[in-house]
Amino acid sequence: MAVFRRNDQLTLCLTIVFLSAQLQPVHAAVNGLEEIGHSWQADMRGGTEVAVGDTALSQVRQPASVVLHSKVRFDSKLTNIFPVNKFNGPLEGDVYRVPDKPNFALAVVGPINKSSGWGFSVFSKTSWDSAFRGKFLLRNKIESARGSVLNYAAQLNAGHRLTEKLSVGGGGRVELMKTGSSAVFGPAKMDLGGEWSVGGGFNLGALYQVRKNTILGFGYRSPTWLGPSGRGVIDLTDGRRFQARVPLTRNVLPQRVMLGVSCRPTDKIMLACEGTWVNYQYSLFGKTKVRSALPLEFPAQMKDILIAGVGCDYELTKNWGISGGYTFNTNPVARSDVMPTFGSNTQNTLSCGLRYKRDRWWAGVAYDLGLPNWTRNNDPRHIPRLGVDYGHATLKNMMQSVTYGVGCFL
Repeated sequence: MAVFRRNDQLTLCLTIVFLSAQLQPVHAAVNGLEEIGHSWQADMRGGTEVAVGDTALSQVRQPASVVLHSKVRFDSKLTNIFPVNKFNGPLEGDVYRVPDKPNFALAVVGPINKSSGWGFSVFSKTSWDSAFRGKFLLRNKIESARGSVLNYAAQLNAGHRLTEKLSVGGGGRVELMKTGSSAVFGPAKMDLGGEWSVGGGFNLGALYQVRKNTILGFGYRSPTWLGPSGRGVIDLTDGRRFQARVPLTRNVLPQRVMLGVSCRPTDKIMLACEGTWVNYQYSLFGKTKVRSALPLEFPAQMKDILIAGVGCDYELTKNWGISGGYTFNTNPVARSDVMPTFGSNTQNTLSCGLRYKRDRWWAGVAYDLGLPNWTRNNDPRHIPRLGVDYGHATLKNMMQSVTYGVGCFL
């Protein structure tokens, strides 16, 4: 009978996840190109999870959290993000608000022995798509500028408790990425991408129990080293057209460093704060050049960002709980690189959520609001080379998201 109940609970969780994925499409990005958290619990409290480790999905950013679970546990989540992106160029502007691909995360953790644990997760790091139609100064027709990223990963982790206070963990990561972009640079229009790239990297983490109710957490995600870049097309106004495999100066995804602390002042309250550095500048989405006869740059041109998040969990009753949080990140889009292609320039995100747990299963829903933000370039001397259309440009972004998840003990 116990075995039947466990299988029934797992079937229920997977069914809810599958049906939820069919309800509506998703468009996901909050801090630059990534969501604020990888679990619905973290999404409720400002993305803080590196010093908490309360779900199987925490292992994505904190591999050492696998040692915190004495039973085999499954967690899942889906996120629906509704963007409003507006780009204004020197001639005209356009608004893009179409949801796109689903963002998801699935994970399982379990004990190896009393001091060690293992975990496996499959998740989407980024699902981004944007498109803006309009007139450009040196092109004689209406063009579409666009950017899209699909990035999926699988991660296998192991952790060990070195002492009563210190636990460490690490794991390997395999990633699939498909990126595409179309941007106008003066008289030239460049189309890049459209092919899948395969790459890999690793994750490291540590948890240290300072006091009985206080934990410090450190997490590191290495760059993801990808395979060859895709094909590209360069179209000039005089009718010339070049098509070839376009090499990029950097074909890696950004590394990430996280440091956080959590504490439980009472049995009903958990407080957490977290600081993060994401190295976009020295990645594919940063200062990447296109090796061609023309002085072109990959359209993303993002810079490094710092993220600060605070959150709180409060247990209302034995079964019900609420959470809230706030996240701030520096603007990932420089004023000199305002282009209608990649990423979110939202800087302030408010979070809240409701969760329910009973016996061997739990569920919850989180709501995040990315407040409107404007990035304006009024200095045409600081623009991408040949990017004359971006010297007087404005990018506005706002996002709302709903995250829901379920989990159970197996």
